[in-house]
Amino acid sequence: MKSKILRKLCVYAVSASMMLPAAVPVAAAKAPVVSQVKDPFILHGLNYITAYLYEGDSLQLRSTVPSSKLNRISGSYRWVSNNPRTVSVSSNGRITAKKCTSSSIGKAIITLKKGNWEISKCMVMVKPRIQFSTRTRTAKKGTTLKIQVPDEPISVSCSSSKVTFDLDKNYIKIKCLKKGTATITLTVNKNGTYKDEYHTKKTYRFNVNVK
Repeated sequence: MKSKILRKLCVYAVSASMMLPAAVPVAAAKAPVVSQVKDPFILHGLNYITAYLYEGDSLQLRSTVPSSKLNRISGSYRWVSNNPRTVSVSSNGRITAKKCTSSSIGKAIITLKKGNWEISKCMVMVKPRIQFSTRTRTAKKGTTLKIQVPDEPISVSCSSSKVTFDLDKNYIKIKCLKKGTATITLTVNKNGTYKDEYHTKKTYRFNVNVK
């Protein structure tokens, strides 16, 4: 009798368990995603964003971003060159072009940082030093001097009437008209396409003695 009662209780227990809904697995809670939103005001700005220098040239860079905006960023200022062998930069933003490798153009990016922020950048191109002698040239009256000039955008001027000149590709042809000394001024200067593009200006002066 007892065994029958136990079997009935087991059947009822199994039936009841089958009627209960299955447990629904609970998904693990995801960690909240924190998005880093950058400050919306404009940070980028230097007096020059592109600079073309010759070996040995220097240029002062400075930020054009208002101090009222930069003061909202914590941390100290740092100037960094990604290629200090080609272009070095001082703690106050003065860059110096160093020696190029052979005749190729060297490149470096100068970055102004404050704290963990990159404020602005300048791309610097370094060209080999211009080779031009300013020694005095001597020629006889009625002859023409042919002087090679740098393969760069140049302008030539002379205030003396003792000579005339003409540019012919990479040469200056100087015709000696009268006896005396004339001073020739040669200027290497490529005007930038944009106001924040810098090109080094080079000026050379030499005398021509006409005998």
